[in-house]
Amino acid sequence: MNSRIQYLLQQYENNNCSREEMEELFHYIRTSKNAGASLKSWVNKTYQEIRNNHPSFAYVNEQGILVTTTTDTDVFDTPGPFQPLKKHTYLRIAIVAGALMTTLVLILWGNGYFRKEAVAPPETEKVLIRKKTGNGENKYLLLPDSSQVWLNAGSSLAFYSNLSADRTVQLTGEAFFKIKPGASPFFIKTADITLLAQATSSCNVKAYEREAEIIVSVSQGRLQVQREGTRINDMLPGRQVHLGRKDKSVMEKTVPVEKIAAWQWGEHIYDYAMLEDIVADLQRIFNAKILILDPEKKHQKILVSLRREMGIEGCLSRIAALANMSMHLVDNEYILGELTPAS
Repeated sequence: MNSRIQYLLQQYENNNCSREEMEELFHYIRTSKNAGASLKSWVNKTYQEIRNNHPSFAYVNEQGILVTTTTDTDVFDTPGPFQPLKKHTYLRIAIVAGALMTTLVLILWGNGYFRKEAVAPPETEKVLIRKKTGNGENKYLLLPDSSQVWLNAGSSLAFYSNLSADRTVQLTGEAFFKIKPGASPFFIKTADITLLAQATSSCNVKAYEREAEIIVSVSQGRLQVQREGTRINDMLPGRQVHLGRKDKSVMEKTVPVEKIAAWQWGEHIYDYAMLEDIVADLQRIFNAKILILDPEKKHQKILVSLRREMGIEGCLSRIAALANMSMHLVDNEYILGELTPAS
C-alpha cells in the first residue's frame, strides 16, 4: 500500500490525478493510522493561515468532504449544507488541497510511513557476490537469473545480485554452466576470454590461473568466444577449444558430448594433457601435496582417464607408469621421480 500512496502523491504533485485516483488518495487519508491528532493540528494551522487572507473559502476536510465555512468555523467541525460554488472558489479549493497534501506528506514521513522504502537500496544497486570452493570440494549454485552452475574444486565465481539485468559472471577455476535464456546475453569472463550465450546453452569452462590453457567445451546450444573483445570462434555442441594464455593460440577439436564435464560424477579425462596440469588437478581433487622432481617431465603429455574412486595413490600410480616414473610418499607429500635403473 505504501508504494501505491507514493504513486498517488506523485500523480497529485504532477497534476496528473484522475478523479478515481483522487478519491482513492482521500480514502487512504481517512483510513490512515498515522493521520491522527498531529495531522489535525497541522491542517488546522494551514487552514488558519489561509483564512487570514480568505475570510470565506471552501476546503476538503479529513473525511475527504467538500466544506464551505466562515471565519468562525473550525475546519474539523461538522460541515453545513453544500452550496453551489462560484468559479473563483475552485481556485481556493485547489490551494487548500495542495496545502493539505504537503502537510500530509510531512507528517507521514515524520511518522516513518515511507521510511522502509526510503532506506531500501535502489533496484539498480549492484552487490558483488562471490562463491568459492576449496580443494576437495564441489558446489552447486542457482544464480539469480535461474541459470545453474556446478563449481569444481579450487574455483571461484563472482557475479552481481542483479544478475537478471546484467548477466555477467567472472570465473577463476572450472565450472559447468547450464544457462537459462533471458532478455539479455549471458557472459562468462575469465582472464582475457569472454564467452557469450544468447539462448539455452550448456558448457564447461576450465580456466585455472596457473595453467597454460583455457579449455571450453560445449554440450548444448551455441557459444561465441571472444578474446579482448575480438570474436575468434563460434562453438556448437560437441566442440572443444583450447586457448593459449601466453601464445594466444586457438586449437579446436571434437569431443563426445557425454564426456563433457565428466568430473561431476568423478571421472577425469585427459586427452594428451601436460603432466603438471594433471598433477595440479589431483592436488585440488584430493587436497594433496604432489611434487614432480624432474622439471622437464612437467611438460610431458599423457592420454589417461582417472576416477576419483581410485584414490590419490591409485591415480598417481597409473600416471607414474605411463610417464615412466616412480611414486613415493615422503612426509605426507607424494613424489614423482625418474625410475632408478636396476643395479
